[in-house]
Amino acid sequence: MRYVVRLMAVAMLLLLVAAPGLVLAQGRLIFTDETGNLNRNQVAQAAQPLLNRGLTVAVYAVNQGGEADMLSRLRDAGQLSGDGRARTNLLVIYVSQNPRYSAIRYGDSLNAALDVNNNAEAIRVGTLNAGLSAGDFTTGFSNTLRAVENAIANPPVPGGGSVTNIDPTPLVIGGAGVLGVGATAYAVSRRRKAARLLGAARTKAEEARRGAGGAIAQFGQRLKNTEEKAQFDKVSYAQADVQWLASQQRQIEQQFAQVQTRFDDVGEKLNQRAKPEIPHYEEAAQGFSQVQGQMATLSEQLDAVDARRAELDKLARQAPEEVDRAKKS
Repeated sequence: MRYVVRLMAVAMLLLLVAAPGLVLAQGRLIFTDETGNLNRNQVAQAAQPLLNRGLTVAVYAVNQGGEADMLSRLRDAGQLSGDGRARTNLLVIYVSQNPRYSAIRYGDSLNAALDVNNNAEAIRVGTLNAGLSAGDFTTGFSNTLRAVENAIANPPVPGGGSVTNIDPTPLVIGGAGVLGVGATAYAVSRRRKAARLLGAARTKAEEARRGAGGAIAQFGQRLKNTEEKAQFDKVSYAQADVQWLASQQRQIEQQFAQVQTRFDDVGEKLNQRAKPEIPHYEEAAQGFSQVQGQMATLSEQLDAVDARRAELDKLARQAPEEVDRAKKS
């Protein structure tokens, strides 16, 4: 009996080794094509290796959009955390035709594949945008998915591979040779330092982008809730109060639209650069930080509207009590 049990255990182990896909978590494909330019089957086929890794792959091809639209869609799909960060196993490929905008976003599980050497940006420009420029959306998206899968299977090395390139031919190194080796080491050190500084600037810009994007998404939901409450203002409050609430909310909505445009413009300007440098990332970080500051101001303005509406509700509840007291007296 023990022998049979052991044979069954060995057979099960061999089955799992032979078919590893059986024990891997299956991911999820979020597919949105409003342009009619994507072949879903081909894109899904290219995404399958990533889905086999348990990733959520979100593909968006829209006629009109941008950074704010992308974040709104991701939040609606439950793919952003409360602070606006992407879910750990998320990969996003987003393309808008008007304005022309493309983006690759990802969760922390893909950092090793896409953060190093700004690999995500290299794939966006060299693979995704190249396919879009050729007018073949399906190829652009599919090749991008394959490039990400390849980056996961073969993670890039910081610095782009071997960082030293010293000719080993001379067996005896004289003074000039020593100087050459020293110069090479110095050059390597400078490249590493430059890469660290560039990475830090890129990280700062991404953190600022996430902060601003999260603030926009959260405020958008809050504004939507306020708009739903405003539908009952006319039957609940005096005309003067209704006009004040409507005026304030209209101003807030107009300012919010302007901030969203500013957010999209900052992101688009950065994304249009084939190889962003430190000043570009710093400029973007400053722009996103300004957007977040503007969102804080708008939030305070909306607080005032909510506070006034709550005060009016309180007065409305107190009115019947005053009438009852007057009758009893």
